[in-house]
Amino acid sequence: SATSFAQKITLSEKNAPFEKILNEIRKQTGYNFLYNTPMLSEAKPVSIEVTDQPLNDVLKLCFKDQPLAYTIKSNTIIIKRKSDPPAPVIVNQPKQAITVTGKVVDEKNLPLPGVSVRIKGAQTGTVTNVDGVYTIEAPTGTETLVFTFIGFATKEVPVNSKAKLDVQLLPENQSLSEVVVVGYGTQSKVTLTGAVSQVKASEIVTTKNENVQNMLTGKIAGVRVVQNTAEPGTFTNTFDIRGLGNPLVVIDGVPRDNITRLDPNDVESISVLKDASAAVYGVRGANGVVLVTTKKGKKGATEFNYSGNFTLQVPSGLPQGQDAISYMTLRNEIAKHNVNGGTVAFAPSAFEQYLNGTKTSTDWFTPVIKKSVPQTQHNLSASGGNETTSYFASLGYTAQDGFLRTGDLNYKRYNLRSNITSKVTKDLTLDLNIVGILDEKNQPYNDAASIIRSFWRQNPLDNIYANNNPEYLF
Repeated sequence: SATSFAQKITLSEKNAPFEKILNEIRKQTGYNFLYNTPMLSEAKPVSIEVTDQPLNDVLKLCFKDQPLAYTIKSNTIIIKRKSDPPAPVIVNQPKQAITVTGKVVDEKNLPLPGVSVRIKGAQTGTVTNVDGVYTIEAPTGTETLVFTFIGFATKEVPVNSKAKLDVQLLPENQSLSEVVVVGYGTQSKVTLTGAVSQVKASEIVTTKNENVQNMLTGKIAGVRVVQNTAEPGTFTNTFDIRGLGNPLVVIDGVPRDNITRLDPNDVESISVLKDASAAVYGVRGANGVVLVTTKKGKKGATEFNYSGNFTLQVPSGLPQGQDAISYMTLRNEIAKHNVNGGTVAFAPSAFEQYLNGTKTSTDWFTPVIKKSVPQTQHNLSASGGNETTSYFASLGYTAQDGFLRTGDLNYKRYNLRSNITSKVTKDLTLDLNIVGILDEKNQPYNDAASIIRSFWRQNPLDNIYANNNPEYLF
């Protein structure tokens, strides 16, 4: 209790650390202090001069102008931060709203139904009715209404406390005037009604791959690309439109077998015809048509462009082999549960040799498979033209290494393209397109899948080399 401690305190300190003052009080009174140590770093130095003063009076002097407060419970003094004064309560007055109404029309002053009308910076909104009329409650202080409609440019209109706002939206010509290749011609998006999807060169090259088909994955609705293997130079993808079989591929108006060896840097756009738009190709287009348009030259001075990339490929999904202990354990389990009975294949002494380090498990993966392999792509192109003739020429190089450490699985490809367009007369234009592809694939006698399957099944108890010496092979 408090009566068992000396209650009179004598202190004489000048700019003393706060913690020192607390320790001195504890020594003279026997009271303990309870606090969070980091708080004391916020306390100010204390200057005090008292003789035989009561504890409470001394504490008041010490805590004066400090960011800390104290309470006394039994023989313990609890220190805490001073509570911030309660913030004044602000009663939110309900905002008065004004009713804004109006009509939304197009460039021909015809009403636009279904236009989205919302308050900028808020979730409040509405849509126009069949007559293009809208009504919205706008709180006082609303500055702007935002009008949006597919195919039309978004428009922001200041409210300025007006109760009536009529708005005219203009077509977004940039997107509607884009040209899409359909069949043997082109068509503007604004008049396009068929199921045609298009992907441009800038979207295609965001994926780095030696196969253009793989680069289309996830970029065109309804187009399914399944990469069956990543083995260099192996083009066995599953490629279809809406699951209906292989589509017809047409490059610059010429039917081809596929686009797997095409240099992606030569592609201007790829259009996919999914419905009656493909009817012009007859029965060959029954599964859809993929139309590839390559780059052409433009009027102007000659422009040279270079693009290159270096990527590292990492194997994924490889099955992991078992070490010696796991292998012997599983073999013994098989013997124990054999319906015909049987003796275990490995005695406890066999396990002991691997547990004490006398023998080590054989890692069949590391000596065969690399952790990563490089893939490089380079492309150099030139384009230009004048009033009558334009040209585009490019040279591409692709190299991909395989994961086998022997280095005898790799692929190289050279692409050459020359597109020349000449306007002979007002109504006659000639195109001369020259394409050359030279590729080379090196591979072992057995395919990569067979090699992986072979070492995957190897016994971890067997050595790769005779006497574990790499200079000798079995």
